[in-house]
Amino acid sequence: MGDAGAKLVSADILELHRRKRVVDMVLKLEKDGEVYYRHIELQARPDPDMALRCFEYNRLMFLQTGLPVLTTVIDLFPPGPAEESVFRVKLFGHDVIYFRFNVVSLWKMEAEDVLASRAPGLLALVPLMAGGQELRMIERANRAMEEAGSPEEILNAQGVLLALAGSYYNYEVLESLVGRDRMMRSSVVEHFMAEGREEGRAEGRVEAERELCLDMLLEFHPGLVKAATPAVQACSDADTLKQWVLLAPKIRDDAEFARLIGLNP
Repeated sequence: MGDAGAKLVSADILELHRRKRVVDMVLKLEKDGEVYYRHIELQARPDPDMALRCFEYNRLMFLQTGLPVLTTVIDLFPPGPAEESVFRVKLFGHDVIYFRFNVVSLWKMEAEDVLASRAPGLLALVPLMAGGQELRMIERANRAMEEAGSPEEILNAQGVLLALAGSYYNYEVLESLVGRDRMMRSSVVEHFMAEGREEGRAEGRVEAERELCLDMLLEFHPGLVKAATPAVQACSDADTLKQWVLLAPKIRDDAEFARLIGLNP
């Protein structure tokens, strides 16, 4: 077998375990009379185990379906992978396993080129592409989408487009782009509502800490209330305000506490 000179470590019966895996996006395609699968992995950040995972998925899909599988990783955000798109195992300087997959970096794709595709699913990703953050490009993508797909397909793709565009524009701007009816039917509404709830909670905490800080000033440093109130009202960091609240009864010297909150007594 070519193992002359190797030391025998063990001789075993090995039970192989096939782990259950769920692959998120698989397309079954036919081209020139040949049928195959395209496995697509969406990746938001670099993953050192990506090559191994792609190899494992590819192997399991082939064993289950008996059809060739092509794997493509779509990187959504920079910087992308640091290593080449290959999974390989070497022994004595030779490849024992060599598996290559494709990588597409969305931020390297020109949004202008994609607009010509008229494919709603691809148009939905325009905000992640080069030049795709401009409002006019998002508007063009939305218009091309409405001209190309079925109503259900458009609504789903539009939801993705608006959600991604929501990282750059507020609700009112996007509503003027697609109309109130479309906006209300889109999943992006929940995105903005959740964002608003989070901002509301943060603002509520800051306001509560401000009120408590003013109460502590009145209790332990009444002589500073007039001078310190503007500084407390101007502070919008809840953690800083909380620190002032905790230190107010501990630092009894007015001058020292005034310096702590940025006043020059």
